[in-house]
Amino acid sequence: MKAVFVLLTITISCMAQVNDSLLYQIKNITNDTERVNQFYKIGFDLRNSNIEDAFEIATYCEQAAIESNSNNHLGKAYNLLGVLNNKIGQYKEALLFQNKSLYYNQKANNILGIAHNQTNIGNIYAELKKFDLAETAQLNALTKYNNLNNKLFIAKCLLNIGGLKYLQGFYKPALKQYKQALIYSSELNDYELMGNCNNNVAAC
Repeated sequence: MKAVFVLLTITISCMAQVNDSLLYQIKNITNDTERVNQFYKIGFDLRNSNIEDAFEIATYCEQAAIESNSNNHLGKAYNLLGVLNNKIGQYKEALLFQNKSLYYNQKANNILGIAHNQTNIGNIYAELKKFDLAETAQLNALTKYNNLNNKLFIAKCLLNIGGLKYLQGFYKPALKQYKQALIYSSELNDYELMGNCNNNVAAC
């Protein structure tokens, strides 16, 4: 049974499709940061169904973020580009964009955004089988999630750390991480996450 990894992003759901009329409306929003938010929502949602359109939307998102001159929104735009490049296996580009997003989130002192970047960077390194770098990034993220007392992302990060241990054949340490993740997911009554944890426990 394959261990479950959780790619953490700034998760915002939206409609699965976009049309020219909607794009026109968003492009004409006068508030730059709100345009970033709207483009981000669409681009992120399209990542699984239409990657080409998602990249086009991400370009608009980046442009709006530059115009906004907001570190928070620049961090958001480059996170989206990092997520999309990771999705298509362009890991070098994904790392570049995640590190760029990290830079702006650090300037904005956006602790949650920084933690998401570090988690995403860790997942990219895992894809590259650079497990030491992956674990360092995940542990950095976990520290920040703990400081924020964000139990949802603590659980997801523990799952990722367990997955790294599992991929390297360290099954007992992996099991420990999965069980800790299960405790947090149970406290949250997050049944999907609990299912992922239980599947990973069974895999060990």
